[in-house]
Amino acid sequence: MKSSKFSLTLLLPFAIAAVFFAGCSPDEDPASPNGNGNSFEKIHGTYCGPATCEMRYYDAWGNYQYKKTFQYDACLIIGEPAKMSNGEEEDNPFNLIIGPETGHGLEGRLFLTSGQGVGNAQVQAMMNYWQVDWEDDEITGQLTDTHASEGAVFNTLQAHDQWTGITLPKYVATETTLAGDLDEDYALIVVKGRTTDEIVRFEFTLDALRD
Repeated sequence: MKSSKFSLTLLLPFAIAAVFFAGCSPDEDPASPNGNGNSFEKIHGTYCGPATCEMRYYDAWGNYQYKKTFQYDACLIIGEPAKMSNGEEEDNPFNLIIGPETGHGLEGRLFLTSGQGVGNAQVQAMMNYWQVDWEDDEITGQLTDTHASEGAVFNTLQAHDQWTGITLPKYVATETTLAGDLDEDYALIVVKGRTTDEIVRFEFTLDALRD
């Protein structure tokens, strides 16, 4: 498929909220087992609980400035791989979404999605952002593509912008990692990474129970 530009580059907090809550009811179709016999269906669901986001700010020359820590309630949603009306499907064994329960535009709020279909009636494309997997009650992942070139950035961290003086959604950079424990009842997830402008390095921890 030829690359197409989408008008999502200036991603607003309410757009993030809309995508997050649209995914709060994962599909009920059974997930296919992977090569090791794992059934991903048993971890489908919504896991919510307290989250902590530690942010270390740097200036444009890479000099450390200060640290901020934010605490809020967040959710992890695991469901069927994202799928578009044309049948194209996310290249992961499951779809993963992480986001805050409230205050989507506030500083420290992290939003992640492993895959998302974008476009309109004429042009559609499946954006694969993360490579994620789950085995032996351990979840792992790495952000492999921001899709900034397509103007379809959905993995963001709300952070203070030193140029404008306001809080803006900063793009989460590739090689950001996700790891932790995940079973049918409980999730302990740690996300470590940085923003693409190199201004923020962060560590996000979610300690959640399945609803």
